[in-house]
Amino acid sequence: MRSAKLYALFLTLALIAGCGRGGDEAMDTANDFWTALQNRDIATARTYATPETASMIKENSDWEHKDVDVEFGEKTVEDGVTYVKTTLHTGEADAQMTIDMKTVLVKSDGAWKVDVNQTMMSMFGGAMAEMMQGMTDAMQEMGQTVADGMQKGFEEMSESIAEESQDSSSDSQHD
Repeated sequence: MRSAKLYALFLTLALIAGCGRGGDEAMDTANDFWTALQNRDIATARTYATPETASMIKENSDWEHKDVDVEFGEKTVEDGVTYVKTTLHTGEADAQMTIDMKTVLVKSDGAWKVDVNQTMMSMFGGAMAEMMQGMTDAMQEMGQTVADGMQKGFEEMSESIAEESQDSSSDSQHD
């Protein structure tokens, strides 16, 4: 009888624990990982990372001055790897930056762990795409500026030639 009560209590606690965390271990790990980083708790963040990539998490002195909000989006699973769309919002009100990336989770010793290397690479992919778009926009603007400048130069040169031609005509008429 006593073991039945203990079993019922254990089952109830397991269900409550599962409900309280949402029951999605990969999402819970992603959330716990980013919460630890937001709290600047490197040791805890490393516990949510794969053993091979945990040492990549380093203390950053700039963190003291930056608040980061983390937003999770769609979760996809491909070939046993979980990808969680992650958006970081960082900076002051006058200089905010948004970084789109994916938190990459893999199973390690039976538990979901963040692959820090792949997660960081996804950040560079998003940042790289944003940088490339910025460069494309800048090149288009620069191309338009050059085209406008050349157009104005041709117009001025045409006007100058026309004036010279008119001056030459009037000079030859006075001779």
